[in-house]
Amino acid sequence: NMLHKSNVAGLITTNFIAEPLLRKLSKAFPIVQCCEYDLEDELSCVSIDNIAATKRVMRYIISLKKKTIAIINGPIRYRYARERLKGYYESLVEAGIPVDNELVMHLPEVNYDMAISAITQLLLTEKRPEAFFCVSDAYAAAVIKACARVGLSVPNDVIVAGFDNIEYSSIVTPAITTVSQPRYQLGVTSCELLIEKINNTDAPS
Repeated sequence: NMLHKSNVAGLITTNFIAEPLLRKLSKAFPIVQCCEYDLEDELSCVSIDNIAATKRVMRYIISLKKKTIAIINGPIRYRYARERLKGYYESLVEAGIPVDNELVMHLPEVNYDMAISAITQLLLTEKRPEAFFCVSDAYAAAVIKACARVGLSVPNDVIVAGFDNIEYSSIVTPAITTVSQPRYQLGVTSCELLIEKINNTDAPS
């Protein structure tokens, strides 16, 4: 109702939208999905290759001779979480490292305090990870905090890698090794695509 009252010409989505609502919106407005997307065979989307990006950072971690690598993942209902998990698994298999699902942590939301608590528990187990791949920099910051709580040093005792290169990734100590997303270009490309769809109603979805 708000979109109709505002006389909206088109819509760019940047987060998860349940499929029934997404279908309803797509019937009323031209839509471009940015970053998080669904119905890719029906609706336009602009995103990075999460699997390839994950494999690049995992290769870096593995090159440091780390074999006990945990993943701190977000809610599995999100595409980015599923794709980054797939990249994590594929990286281990390609490196000949056995997959240990006890090192796979799915958190119900991107919550810093919740992550610190869960990661602290993992660090206190017998299978303490040598490295963490985190699907967001918020989780990576939580790993650094949790390591400090239990007397471990990053990167001397534990390697940490994040994802997104958000502003505070360079502010925390030590700075987070992270995957930088081309946020500006994602926005520009999404907007250009949406304008094309608005101006050309015959353009493919």
